[in-house]
Amino acid sequence: MKEGRIKSLDDKVVKYNPDVLRGTAWEYITMRQLLLHTSCVNWNEDYTNPQSDFAQLTQCEAHSNTYVCVNSLVKSPKCKAYAKPGKAWSYSSGGAWLLGDTLGKPLEKI
Repeated sequence: MKEGRIKSLDDKVVKYNPDVLRGTAWEYITMRQLLLHTSCVNWNEDYTNPQSDFAQLTQCEAHSNTYVCVNSLVKSPKCKAYAKPGKAWSYSSGGAWLLGDTLGKPLEKI
């Protein structure tokens, strides 16, 4: 907020990252909910499962088109809300990645 990247933690993240998030379950999540890991969007953090969302995210990060790869994970139809946003805590590397991606955009694009 101090840098002017966002106006409020209670703004929906889609306000700052519409190209990636519009039409997804993440569209309804606030910046605060991403920070607190209370998005309530399904994201499998099983570190022992090579098919988990976490494992796929890690593979995307090693991919030459990281952003395209991760965006396809985020836009996956399996990323659905399992509870009302803000009602449950669950660590989400996908949510953390979205937060970093959103806040890392050049100011003129926000």
